Amino acid sequence: MIRVVLSTLILSFCAISLTAGNLQAWFDYKVFQLPGGSPYVETHLNFKGLSLEHTAVNDSTDQAKVSATIIIKQGEDIINFKKLTIDGPLIPTGYYQDFMDVQRFLLENGAYIVEIELSDLNDANQDPEIFAQPILVNNPVDQCFVSDIMLVQAYAEASEQSDLSKSGYDMLPYVDNYFPSDFNDLMFYAEIYNADEIFGEDELFALVARLESKNSGTIAANQQIIRRVKAKEVVPIFQTFDISELTTGDYDLVVEVRNRENQSVASQRLKITRNKFQGEGTAPVDITRTFVSVFETRDSIMDHIRSFSPRATTLEMKAMNSIVLPGDLTIQQKFFYNFWVSRDPINPEKAWNDYYQEVVACDKEFGTQIMEGWETDMGRVYLKYGRPNTRVQRPHPSDLYPYEIWHYYQIANTNDKRFLFYAPTGITTNYVLLHSDLVGEMQNFSWRTVMRVVSGQFYSQQDNLDQNKNTSFEGEELEALFYNPR
Repeated sequence: MIRVVLSTLILSFCAISLTAGNLQAWFDYKVFQLPGGSPYVETHLNFKGLSLEHTAVNDSTDQAKVSATIIIKQGEDIINFKKLTIDGPLIPTGYYQDFMDVQRFLLENGAYIVEIELSDLNDANQDPEIFAQPILVNNPVDQCFVSDIMLVQAYAEASEQSDLSKSGYDMLPYVDNYFPSDFNDLMFYAEIYNADEIFGEDELFALVARLESKNSGTIAANQQIIRRVKAKEVVPIFQTFDISELTTGDYDLVVEVRNRENQSVASQRLKITRNKFQGEGTAPVDITRTFVSVFETRDSIMDHIRSFSPRATTLEMKAMNSIVLPGDLTIQQKFFYNFWVSRDPINPEKAWNDYYQEVVACDKEFGTQIMEGWETDMGRVYLKYGRPNTRVQRPHPSDLYPYEIWHYYQIANTNDKRFLFYAPTGITTNYVLLHSDLVGEMQNFSWRTVMRVVSGQFYSQQDNLDQNKNTSFEGEELEALFYNPR
């Protein structure tokens, strides 16, 4: 379920991926409301078992353990926080299983930042890392509205109340908006609030739920339900759509409240992505007669496919990780060929060769003993956006971690964007991305604080969570260079 290893911040919110060392996880949040009108935020962290170290519990059973600190902030004020030790499932030695943590935070309406610190407790060599994500709580007080829509991967009747419980069921969230070809059902849950105030207690109104094509706005694959339900303070919606006939593309999952005049009173929507890729490429050619035929084994082609990551779209990354890399050689060859045909239909081989030369140069400049150049943060940014217009290098600053600032005059259909890379261990062979002002890239709003070194010693990012320490950073060269690179 966890497929991407790139740390990102997506402002038009959907699930984001977090990476700390080898640890990989998806993060998502949903806003609901308690009876009586108190909003709460539910956080979902889904950990990839294969990315974690496991220790033996006994001769035949292993377990993963993760440390997670979740902090809800407004500005520099801490509104709420939880420090957790999350135990993975007990599993047979040699096996791996993904697992999840769900937490709830009571919050008033307002804009917040959630900071998440993750570390693998079984990996002594891994330093914790902090990720930041905006959260908006905006539940109307005196009008009917629909909660966030939560995708569900499994459910069962609740034997006792827990953070997984809603409307008598324990629901395991699906922390993604991507549905590969082996998914035939889409389950979701949402709640309608204050319908009794608008329609009157137990009065009937129309509940509409549908899958809507992103391009045309039409109902997709005939997936729509219309029900007449009684108005209550809280009306739960738990529904399954058949997506077996849903073709590849982007869709909106829509939940809507309508009155007797069939007018929309309230609605909520969630973007989902469907991929029906089955390994059959779109190019009507004999693969054995193309440039990809030189790859005669899976081992010879897989590393090249992985190196496409910086240039791949979200859909291509999903296909790559869920279908292509586990697939056979023919599937991998077709994906390889179609990847470059989509970028240069006239001469896909040249497009590939040009990119490969950049990968080689990237590996020479940014590769380490344990990572290929494209796997590093600097290498990824370089391959995705090109060489920066300016590059400030500070390998030995005073009272700061070593850092680099990259400045792009034009990038991703916008202008004047920056990337701050730093070496949190003090070793300058591999810088990691700390902050960028480009939407869709990693953003850490505490980057000035994170960069500071206490008493000339490199320190754990756990120290940054102590809000009583005076670690403000203003007016120094770092900030000047970030906003006015040269």
